[in-house]
Amino acid sequence: MIDLRPLIVVTGTVRIEGGEKNTVRQQRGSTRRTDDGTKLVVVHEVRISDDRKKADVVTTGYARRVQHIRILKTPFGSLVDPKNLDKVKEMLAKASAAVAEFNRAHKATKLSNCMLWEKLAGNRLDAIRGWIDRRIVEKDSEVKDALPLLTETQTTRGAA
Repeated sequence: MIDLRPLIVVTGTVRIEGGEKNTVRQQRGSTRRTDDGTKLVVVHEVRISDDRKKADVVTTGYARRVQHIRILKTPFGSLVDPKNLDKVKEMLAKASAAVAEFNRAHKATKLSNCMLWEKLAGNRLDAIRGWIDRRIVEKDSEVKDALPLLTETQTTRGAA
């Protein structure tokens, strides 16, 4: 297995609840027939409120901020250099403030800050190592490009 240098992992998202309405209607005139011989048309509609669209802007903004500071996105979270920990903490604090401000101003749609960071260790470390090993075998270019930033080199060992 690959030997990763000390990293932090950022997981979660700013989550949206509410602000959309799903409607399913059945109408006569379809090619599908019921037991009594009537034809049905099933129409699915999703109505998205203006509050939901505003909430999407907030969630997308924080997803992009994580994207800009991460080294590699894995199914187990985004890997980030520990040197950026202050940026991560500041971003999470701003996200919590933005969520609180949004929730005060909007009643039908609510946001929750479900983002967190932790030192990469234990089961998650083993899972990410296995995932990286598999991606290297599959010749994943994104993992291959990030590998020098994920592994310990002589210069990073000397700096510690």
